Amino acid sequence: MSYYKMNIIGRINLSDYSNIHDYMEIIGPEDEFTVMMENSNEEDIQVLCNMLQTEKFNILEKGGSENGWLFIRANKKK
Repeated sequence: MSYYKMNIIGRINLSDYSNIHDYMEIIGPEDEFTVMMENSNEEDIQVLCNMLQTEKFNILEKGGSENGWLFIRANKKK
């Protein structure tokens, strides 16, 4: 199993969603993927969760941290 992490600094725009989707395609079955977002909101989290679920990921955890970053931790289904 491999672990992938993506840090997004600043607001998420349309081209960012495309880049995230492209990145998700290289993640293999049972691999773990964490997306860390600075300056994002609940709508961004929901859109990313929907994208991950469409691409057959399980959402393991999502939330915020004390330094203001939001995160989603997921793994790809077999």
